[in-house]
Amino acid sequence: MCSSSRRTFLATLCPESFDHVFVCFGPGALSRPDQALAILNSLLRPGGTMTVIEGEPRIGLLSPRQQRGSMAIQCLVELQRSAVETP
Repeated sequence: MCSSSRRTFLATLCPESFDHVFVCFGPGALSRPDQALAILNSLLRPGGTMTVIEGEPRIGLLSPRQQRGSMAIQCLVELQRSAVETP
């Protein structure tokens, strides 16, 4: 999908139309991850949540921060660490 098609698709999404946004392995590849996350945040309904997981170990964002979400991210970090440490 070309860049202009992506912009067109995003323009069709209504603000405050999602209960949850999940992003995995995306922001680290963008030149302006802050801008992309702000756009995605604008799509959340009031009280909506966002989960962002990046490929780098120990990087994860939950909004709002919740214990179960933090535990899930910690499990991913431990799985990554064990995969790297295993010969």
